[in-house]
Amino acid sequence: MKRLFVALFVLVWPSSLVAQSIAVRSGDHADFTRLVVDLPDGSDWSISDADAGRTKVLRLSRPGLSFDIGDVFSRISRDRIVDLDSPPQRSELRIELGCACEINAYSFKDKMLVLDVQNGPALSPAPEVVAVDTSAPEEISPVEVAELPEPETEHLADADHVAPEPIQEPRPQDAATHAPAGLAEVRLGEKPGIGPERQQSPLMPGVTMARPQERSVAPHDAEPVKEPDLAQHARGPLSIGDQIIADLAAAATQGLLDPAISPDGGLKIDHVAVREAEQNQLNAPDLTAALSAGLAGVEYSASGSQRIAIGGDSCVPESSLNFARWAPSESEPSKALSSARSAVFGEFDRVDESALTKYMRLLNFYTFGVEARAMTQLSEEAPDPTILALSYLVDLEDDPTDHFANQSGCEGSAALWSVMDMETLPMGGKIDPSAVMRAFDALPRHVREHIGPTLADKLGQFGQTDTAKDVLRRLERAQGTETDQIALGRARLDAKTGDPHDAAKTLQKLAMSGGPDTPTAILAAVDAADETKEPVPAAFVELSAAFATEMRNSEQGPEMWDAYVRLLLINGEFDQAYEAIADAPDIPESDLSEMRDKMLKALLTSDNEVAFLKYTFKFEGQGHEVSSPDLTLSIAKRMLASGLPDAALDQLDHLPETPPLLEARLLHAEALLDLSRPEEAELLLSGRQGPEVDRLRAEARRLMGDHEFAKTVYNDLGAEQDALNAAWLSGDWADVAEARDSALAPAAELTQQEQTVVNPQDLSLQDAERLSSESADARETLRALLEATRIEARD
Repeated sequence: MKRLFVALFVLVWPSSLVAQSIAVRSGDHADFTRLVVDLPDGSDWSISDADAGRTKVLRLSRPGLSFDIGDVFSRISRDRIVDLDSPPQRSELRIELGCACEINAYSFKDKMLVLDVQNGPALSPAPEVVAVDTSAPEEISPVEVAELPEPETEHLADADHVAPEPIQEPRPQDAATHAPAGLAEVRLGEKPGIGPERQQSPLMPGVTMARPQERSVAPHDAEPVKEPDLAQHARGPLSIGDQIIADLAAAATQGLLDPAISPDGGLKIDHVAVREAEQNQLNAPDLTAALSAGLAGVEYSASGSQRIAIGGDSCVPESSLNFARWAPSESEPSKALSSARSAVFGEFDRVDESALTKYMRLLNFYTFGVEARAMTQLSEEAPDPTILALSYLVDLEDDPTDHFANQSGCEGSAALWSVMDMETLPMGGKIDPSAVMRAFDALPRHVREHIGPTLADKLGQFGQTDTAKDVLRRLERAQGTETDQIALGRARLDAKTGDPHDAAKTLQKLAMSGGPDTPTAILAAVDAADETKEPVPAAFVELSAAFATEMRNSEQGPEMWDAYVRLLLINGEFDQAYEAIADAPDIPESDLSEMRDKMLKALLTSDNEVAFLKYTFKFEGQGHEVSSPDLTLSIAKRMLASGLPDAALDQLDHLPETPPLLEARLLHAEALLDLSRPEEAELLLSGRQGPEVDRLRAEARRLMGDHEFAKTVYNDLGAEQDALNAAWLSGDWADVAEARDSALAPAAELTQQEQTVVNPQDLSLQDAERLSSESADARETLRALLEATRIEARD
């Protein structure tokens, strides 16, 4: 409701009302310059480069915003930030940098965006390139190797470091020639140790790169290296950071990587956390395995070189998902299961791991997922991750291992099972509908009939409506008729993409028909009715109440109770809804609190003023805390419209102090005006701009008697009637008289007419007639004025 109000308000008052609400605050520190921006509710942000990196562009997802940058440079110098620019109503802030700076951006409690502009790392000097004349090899004389300057990089504390053993110990007489410079250097001070310090990759903060002494050192008398291995020999074993950066660079160059932009605007680095991680990094037990575990879609094998392969195929292979080969072709299920189970236990009841794997696959084939998971207790080895993940999915449950995560775009069967496991489509994710349908057709019939309706519902949820309908058509063709499950799936698709009114009626009819899918049909029908906000038949409400009572102790109990109470709210049965909330001992408190908020939202859209006031005050008296600031604002606005400014102020007191919402400030000021406290209202509005702010400020000045100021502001706002009333109260008869269509104009003209002055001692008949005529005109004018300003009597 609040968002609709804001949208309509922006259409009526274009430009400045929304644009003025984003203030930019600033502060200078020794190591960085800080900008702070208040984030609007529900707004994401991103930062990008412009002008070859000399300008950073901050963008907010919410349109029509502007940034107030007027006071920024009054508190900071222009050393790091040269200039700021905010195009009007483009939700964009351009930050021109005056140094090789980087921006550390992070949000504080999702209410404020903090931008720390820090000096970037100094660039390393480029090594000198020496040209060698190869035309006369016999004339080339030996050249001493000069020591290159050490790159200027940030180092990690390495108090406990000792130099690793060399690959082959060089002879003492050749150590100075072949050992890297500084290999045996003893370092004292804050970072004691032997040899050069570890270096941090500028591309991957927190990942240690290979040190010079970790490169291969060839002994003086080593055999020559073969030409194909020359590059690897010169490079030596790569560190994990080297390997990751090299793989990422190669994959990006070959076009194998698609950008995955996070919802909050990309990568955010907390440099304080990075520095703390660097201090603890030396004691990390296995950085390679830990890092590989945190990389999604990475195939990791701990080989001798500890290499992580990135960019390869991360899809579950087709051989692990071939359902058709998991069961005997002509065997009955009971016989096949019995035979497979018998094979699990060999001599002396020892478990045959290979037979156990086949038995677990067979259980998944017959969609016995719980039983397949139970079999993992018989094995001393870790279960096959694919079999374990499928055991959840064939039971139509979420896979807690996320084994099929981010595989919906694969070309094989993994795409289908990835869709089955997804709750939401990841940012940048995609679905290969052809692969999904190929995998679906390859499944045994009983598996298709079992997972088909759920798969169609998932596809519809992710926008693949045509593919979802194709799944249902194939199910109907295979079964020869439209079953209740298929009809339910089609109705749920229509509720999302078609006519929700027809879908709601179809779902209600399916629920009333009875059957094993009745609970699912009730839940879907309630969602559709919640979308249309149309009252539902009383018989359907009673059916929902019966299932809520019958299933109260089951896993679906809270869900069925939620559906029943929502139906009561849709039908406006607030008394029954309150009783259902108050008498629900088996419902978790979090669900009860959420339902109270839903009831408050329903009351806000209802015309039942008594019910709104009754239950709003009841919930407040019971200590209920509204979870959303938007809902609190809507309640305060309704209180104010009901003539209860004190209650509106009480609601506004529940809002968080930061960031101060403009709408909350305006409501606060309006409540103060209703309480005849214009001085406090004007003080609250100080420093704010916008049409609504000006209107309230004019009203405050009117209440304080400054009608001339109020008239000027009303004229600027185009509020002609308010400006005319202010002019009347200020005694500006000339302005009032110009309003020909107003009942006030003739009265104002009376005040401007020249008065007829007569001498009572010398009164003529002509003077008497003129006075009588003027008196009659004045009476008629006043009569018309009183009629136009009459206040109707209320019953």
